[in-house]
Amino acid sequence: MKIRFFNLYYLFFSIALSAAVFPSTLGNYFGFIIPLGFATFVLDELILLTSVVLMLYSVVTVPKISHKIGGYGSFLVAFLIFLVGGFALSWFRADNSLEIISRDRWIALNSFALLMPFVYKPNMHELRKLYKHFAVFMGVLTTTKLSCFVVLGPEFQLSQFGPGFLFMLSLCLAIYLWSDESLIKKCICSFIVLLVSIFGEQMSAILLALMCICIPIYFSFFKSNILAVISLSFLGLIAFFLLISINLTDVALAFKLNPLNFTIVDKLLIYLELWTAPFVGISPIEFFLGRGAGYSTEIFAYNEFLDTYTLVKHSLAHNFLVTLFMKFGLMGLIFFLAVVFSIFTPISRKFDFEDATLLKLLLFLMFFNFFSTPGIWKIRKGIFLWFVVGLCYFYRRYRVTENV
Repeated sequence: MKIRFFNLYYLFFSIALSAAVFPSTLGNYFGFIIPLGFATFVLDELILLTSVVLMLYSVVTVPKISHKIGGYGSFLVAFLIFLVGGFALSWFRADNSLEIISRDRWIALNSFALLMPFVYKPNMHELRKLYKHFAVFMGVLTTTKLSCFVVLGPEFQLSQFGPGFLFMLSLCLAIYLWSDESLIKKCICSFIVLLVSIFGEQMSAILLALMCICIPIYFSFFKSNILAVISLSFLGLIAFFLLISINLTDVALAFKLNPLNFTIVDKLLIYLELWTAPFVGISPIEFFLGRGAGYSTEIFAYNEFLDTYTLVKHSLAHNFLVTLFMKFGLMGLIFFLAVVFSIFTPISRKFDFEDATLLKLLLFLMFFNFFSTPGIWKIRKGIFLWFVVGLCYFYRRYRVTENV
């Protein structure tokens, strides 16, 4: 391992370990919430802050690396400044909660992972090695948690599979299925990931696991082009209508799972209310500039910790596009779309490099998950999104056959 990659190993491995030990970012676990006198942090945030400090130290001490942040990275730096500025300006808005601004600061903090590819400049060979080590580490953690599940029971903390851990595990599986490994190994790994996703009792995690299995297999048979994408979208719509027409609560009860986590239609109705609430009573200025980083709405929804339906204040719309619009308005949403979705546009041929299709596939899978989760806020998910976006922008300066 080269010394300049220590920070990448530290960040991803530490976050994975945290997700394995502490299943939920909202749980009041001993050792996870850390008061430091002037502020209260969670373990994930301190890990990410330490990583950002190490990255900035590399920028200051190695001029050649800091120089590489220019060029294509300057557009990303502008986006970072916009996000941080949006949070800073929200402090002066009377209708914004300072508590929510402070809590949702992870949205801006996660985005610093955009710059890491420009600072550490990994080539594809080094990136594959990082993935292999991380996948093995995730495999060890999964085996440990399954052992705890069998020996100590599902109620034990280490036996539980949280959404963040399952998110990382599913993405590792998608990359593995894209590789040239044997079919038997792929089937075994797919079964294990799907099984632990069911143990996690989160529909979003189960659907992501299914997507991470089906989409790489689909594109291994069909060439990645517009026709294949349209056909896949059509199949996805059919699967969606089948999913909402099936009553999964009886199946959940049969396997002693919480049926409230599998009420698809009820969840969709709650999400619809979450997605439309930011538009109620919005002014033209708020439509363009957003309602602020500290804005929130109240809806009647299921609380998984209280195991009942309660009135909940939401500052995250459980949809990354609506969340960005709610906080930063049409201007912020357009800026985000310009940064991210330009990677997928057929007009842009600059995002054509070695393994570009795989990175775009990972982005698509993450966006799929973020359509119904607060993933852009969670550190365990957000850093992976921004790191992959940064990789796409960093690698786009190189031709397919050119080394980084």
